[in-house]
Amino acid sequence: MKLIVLGTANGSAHSECYNTCFCIENNGQYFLVDGGGGNQILLNLKASYVDVLDIHDIFISHNHPDHILGIIWVLKRVSGGMRKGKYEGDLRIYGSDVTIHAIKTMRDLLFAKKNIIDRVKFIEIKDNEDHGICGMKVRSFDTNSTLKNP
Repeated sequence: MKLIVLGTANGSAHSECYNTCFCIENNGQYFLVDGGGGNQILLNLKASYVDVLDIHDIFISHNHPDHILGIIWVLKRVSGGMRKGKYEGDLRIYGSDVTIHAIKTMRDLLFAKKNIIDRVKFIEIKDNEDHGICGMKVRSFDTNSTLKNP
């Protein structure tokens, strides 16, 4: 198992640094946690020798811009890979009901339906649920913490 830190910063917008997200590699499988605030995610993955087309599991901790907006760029790259037959299997995106709704809304507004096909699975998580992700047992907790103090 390997932790790949893709960027760190804080919740305020900084043009000089990239907001926190990371990838866990386990037995050749990649689990992306958060997407940062924009297309810099693609450059940071490349610089870390992670091919975005090898990512099949994504967790979004909450729907603040510095955690969710990069996922749009990942979806764009994955949907292109799907169309060209270069992406094998499904993409699974995990998050709270609020976060899943936000990603689906952005997907529906920004992509033609043919680009994001049924191979993108949205999995709503709840507190104290276990999920098998990349050969690991992952437990969710405090899934609505950011809703308490928006």
